Amino acid sequence: MSIRFHDDGGVFVVETTAAAGYLLKSHQHAHAHLSVLVSGTADVTVDGKTKRMDGYKMITVPAHTRHTVMAVTDIVWLCLWADDVAPREQAEESLKLVIAA
Repeated sequence: MSIRFHDDGGVFVVETTAAAGYLLKSHQHAHAHLSVLVSGTADVTVDGKTKRMDGYKMITVPAHTRHTVMAVTDIVWLCLWADDVAPREQAEESLKLVIAA
């Protein structure tokens, strides 16, 4: 399991690789962002509503909206952020990968 950052040209991508049973803890940001389930199956909760998603799938997470991602199978999850809207440090502080209870 890992969270990696890729930076280029004013945009950065947060790449999360998680085994089944792990989750990105509930969090929110002051900005909207695009997320991509590249592969696997995940239960994605946005603003209290959970949907099961199979990769490849894109969603937009609105600003100030709590969200979490639970890996049902092994997953690769991407979040795309604009540097001028959200500094990388905000992503590093908000994204925590933990084993589900």
